[in-house]
Amino acid sequence: MIILIFVLFPFFSGMLLSLIINKGERSAAGIFLCGFFTLFSVFEICSIPCMLMKKDADYIACVFFVVMSVLSIIGALCFMFRIGTDGFKGFLSIPAFKKDNMSGYIFALMFFVMFALQMYAAIIFRSVGRDDAEDISSAFTVAIYGIYKRDLFTGNYTAVSSLPDLYHILIAVFLRLTGLPMEELLYQVLTPLFMTVMYLICFETGKLLFKDKNNLWLFMLIFSLINLFGGYSEHTREYHMMRTSWSREALSEGIVIPALLFVMILIAHEEAAKREGGEDYEARVRVNGLFALIFLINLTALCGGIISAAETLFYTMIMISAAAVCVKKPLLIFGGAFSVLPSGLAMLYAMSENGGYLKAGNVFTAFSKYSGSGAMMVVFFAALIFIHYSASPDHIKRLLVGGSIAVVLFLFFPGVYRLILRLGGEDAYNNMWCMLPISTGLSYAATGLVSEHRLNGLIMTASALFLCGSIVYGGFEIKPSEKEAKNSTLFIREKEGEGELRVAFTDELLPYVRMNDPYFILPYGDSDRERGNTFRELMNEERVNFTELALPCRIYGVSYVVLPKGRLARGGGSDAGFIKAGETDRYAIYAFGER
Repeated sequence: MIILIFVLFPFFSGMLLSLIINKGERSAAGIFLCGFFTLFSVFEICSIPCMLMKKDADYIACVFFVVMSVLSIIGALCFMFRIGTDGFKGFLSIPAFKKDNMSGYIFALMFFVMFALQMYAAIIFRSVGRDDAEDISSAFTVAIYGIYKRDLFTGNYTAVSSLPDLYHILIAVFLRLTGLPMEELLYQVLTPLFMTVMYLICFETGKLLFKDKNNLWLFMLIFSLINLFGGYSEHTREYHMMRTSWSREALSEGIVIPALLFVMILIAHEEAAKREGGEDYEARVRVNGLFALIFLINLTALCGGIISAAETLFYTMIMISAAAVCVKKPLLIFGGAFSVLPSGLAMLYAMSENGGYLKAGNVFTAFSKYSGSGAMMVVFFAALIFIHYSASPDHIKRLLVGGSIAVVLFLFFPGVYRLILRLGGEDAYNNMWCMLPISTGLSYAATGLVSEHRLNGLIMTASALFLCGSIVYGGFEIKPSEKEAKNSTLFIREKEGEGELRVAFTDELLPYVRMNDPYFILPYGDSDRERGNTFRELMNEERVNFTELALPCRIYGVSYVVLPKGRLARGGGSDAGFIKAGETDRYAIYAFGER
């Protein structure tokens, strides 16, 4: 089922869009990318009407599966027909190296080693924050309770909303279709899928930027290194893609935005070639078909929520305007305006739902949170200057340099800052800076530098990464919290069986509990005000006072309390009603009340 949903469905359904876009040969990677965005777009088209009709996740999964099956069957028939008429080589293009140059093989080998290491690290180094835990627990509860999700901090049920909860429903649908546990779905399926798609987009972009296949693999290698050194801030595309590869931020910033950049480069490349070739030029792609792809990318962005939709809307219009200026074809803007209709409608809906601006700092403070020390941003703008004065094609220079400058000016505009604050807060604005094509721009400039100056270029590139970047996994420790949370929940379940329980955990365990057991209610009240909750403060004191802790436990109906073994206690635990029921390697589990 996993191969069917995440491999065969995208490939064969992508064949339909590929036939619309390409006139000649097409790559297998390009077909799969078309199918990937078709997969997510079909989910959204199926899920929103079902939610409006109050259908549950099982119903949505059934409709989604049927529609994708039909599209894939039609795509498979088209594939076999075209292979029969044009032949395999006439239909699919296969990348090849220069036979007289081994550097391409070396760069390719180094890239695939780097890719394998990053894949391993993304699966092993699981970084779970509060937002990630909320996404996971909401998806859990949607899969269990149908059209309702449950806040595990309060126990309250709320009906799912068509836009904010799309990603939760998406994960719930995948859970239903695959039958996998949540942990395996996120880290063994979605993480490899999203990382593979990200590098496929990079590969297709590199084919447009470089005619020399050896430079293409050098570009891929440098791109993978920049991903590794993108930990200078927690808001960068690289940080989200490497640390939480399955998350909605990884989808919007690591896949949607690079895919849009690739399409814009392809449009500019095609229009520039058409203008230079005149009447003798034979178009390889249909530009109108590319706008259909942009439309599907915008639909995919909605799965990531309103901020992803806003980011996609702004980026599409900025870059399509830059492309129109590059190739001197203003009509492209109208095609872009049609393509962003899904994101535009989503923004109008969100603005009607949200009122009032949120209080926060200024634009420069928010930018500093994204850029970290600012050293990598300096290197990026130096790379843009290098690209501007290099021998690159004019449309590439204008698109990368002009588009980046337009993004910076747009994000520094005060009205944009206030709008994003209204939609999603300051963290959302910080993430909007991922519209800057830092990885692609730096990789393109570094590849040109190394190919022209060899050793000197390599030294300059390596120095810039080591001195200005920060390793994504730097300072990351594999903490025992996930294992301890799982062992604690399993112990309590063995004692109590299935069903709802109210259990109090300390802060470091909360995200992992929300990931593992959607039936545990964490009795800390409203999650938006949980930091000031007296109950939570008592749980996280250096010296736990069992006498004081007993009162909120009795009020909120707590059955178990899980505390670190080494934490000193005040007051008699047994006298206050706490009885030690068991322990894990690092935590003690106390039962409260009459057992």
